[in-house]
Amino acid sequence: MAAAVNTLSPRLQGVTTLKTLYPHLSATILHPGPPWANQPLNSAQSRALAALWHYEQRIGNPVNLSDREIEALAQQMTWAPTGIYHVTSPLIGFVSESMALWVVDDPTTGLRGYAPIHEGSGPTLRFGTPGPITLALQYWLTERFQPLMNTLLPDGIPLWPIVRTALLMGDDLHMRAQAASWLLAEEIYRRLAVSSLWHELTERDHQFLTRTIWTNPGAFLSIGMAMTEIYFQWWETHAPADFIIDFGANGREWGYRTAGSPTQWVTRLAPRPSCPNRHPLPISGDSFGLEIMGFGGRILPNAPALWEQLGPERPQAFIPDDYEPAMRESPIRLPHMPFELGTRLTELSRLNMVTGCLDAHDGFLGPGMVTWED
Repeated sequence: MAAAVNTLSPRLQGVTTLKTLYPHLSATILHPGPPWANQPLNSAQSRALAALWHYEQRIGNPVNLSDREIEALAQQMTWAPTGIYHVTSPLIGFVSESMALWVVDDPTTGLRGYAPIHEGSGPTLRFGTPGPITLALQYWLTERFQPLMNTLLPDGIPLWPIVRTALLMGDDLHMRAQAASWLLAEEIYRRLAVSSLWHELTERDHQFLTRTIWTNPGAFLSIGMAMTEIYFQWWETHAPADFIIDFGANGREWGYRTAGSPTQWVTRLAPRPSCPNRHPLPISGDSFGLEIMGFGGRILPNAPALWEQLGPERPQAFIPDDYEPAMRESPIRLPHMPFELGTRLTELSRLNMVTGCLDAHDGFLGPGMVTWED
């Protein structure tokens, strides 16, 4: 819907926590995708849950827990889908009360979306590594980074200028968000350098800012996801009934909600993505919202850095048949970037969606592809 581009002006507004937004969720874990009921966790999810609960100081060192003990712990949890609370989370992506979340808002409508802060490269809490550095980073995000960003961003950072420029630089904003992350880092650095806060930064501040912002090629991913959440909320009341307003996977199922049935999930068994010479776990995460928004697979022909990993050919399935001829040639390099946001149900099965591949033992494997089966 082109009207959404003109109506909404999403901006990065700051950082908060889940318990600040929703104090009643103190014992709840948010998970991506559709709701589940006593769902068995796969090995990657089990490690992530144990690490997260250790971070929340609810259990001791999870290294000593068996898979059966973690599964019993999971059965005692209160779980809720992220989308109910306008939170969106990437691959695996469990969210607990103390986690720092980016805040993206639209100043005109007051709509807000939230997403966990990308931890950068190396061991991460999201993938189940509760080591000293991982935990120290999480505590730093709430104790130091949150007040720092909230001071630096009183008027927010407009996101569409970053998005448009990043697309022209070859990002697809899903599996490749390197340009957007660099543009974000440049803007934050500029604001920080001219403020008095720069002289108050400690060595630890510089260390973690380098990991999460300055040198993190995925820093913008979760911000882009929080931006999609704003559009999903707007489409719920302004879009045609068959417009998709939520899309995600929980490791066992994936599915969507539409503007016409905003409380009803339509689900399928979660597929294993095609990942060359690998056998990844079934998909899990809310980042498919970026694909529904119009990024990812639809933009991939203009993000050539990914083709070495995904293959040498450009599948025509990435390009919907009803695009204008010029859009089929280059969907983002035309004047004023005529970019169609959103996905209707009739388009869903024609999308090849890019996703991350995750192995039970080796962690993140790289990009893969999935398609929705009607």
